[in-house]
Amino acid sequence: PDIPRISLMLGSAGEFSRVINFPFTPVTHEKLPFKAAPGQLAASELMTTRLVTRLLQPRQFAILGHNIAYSVSPQMQGSAFQAVSLPNVYGRADVEDIEEFVKSGLYNADSFGGCSVTIPHKQSIIQHMDELSDAAKAIGSVNTVVMREKLGEEELERVVYGDNTDWKGIFNPLQRKLLGKGKGGACLIVGAGGTARA
Repeated sequence: PDIPRISLMLGSAGEFSRVINFPFTPVTHEKLPFKAAPGQLAASELMTTRLVTRLLQPRQFAILGHNIAYSVSPQMQGSAFQAVSLPNVYGRADVEDIEEFVKSGLYNADSFGGCSVTIPHKQSIIQHMDELSDAAKAIGSVNTVVMREKLGEEELERVVYGDNTDWKGIFNPLQRKLLGKGKGGACLIVGAGGTARA
């Protein structure tokens, strides 16, 4: 298994090691009265340095669907990226046919990081996934696409990963409401789309 590791040096001489170590990098906040360790950077300092040194490249994300002008996802996700100093962009991919999307410049760009998937594409996108989560396989629907990389023979290769998180949005509230109420019973979910399938 690939075990994540933290590789950094302490002290002011080790500050840049914190910048280039991506998993689990310890950070502080500029409003705290002290640093937990010498050379520790604030999250904003770390992100700024990664951007300036081009260690962190801007990524493009989108909500994929049709007739989605109503969606507030671009504003919500864009604000979240901005709040944590990520240079990413979150837009809309409003297409009637999934083939139009997978042939688009956005989908094929090296900077494409993934998308949220909504009606009517939660099932039609599946054929374009390289890998599926167990949930997406079981449900037969994808609402989240993430671009991953794996080491090929000579270079990194792009892997398109599909997941379904809709079921958690249904299961978790039901579990909280029904916990301790015994087993059995019935539940009616009305719908014909990907969320109902979940």
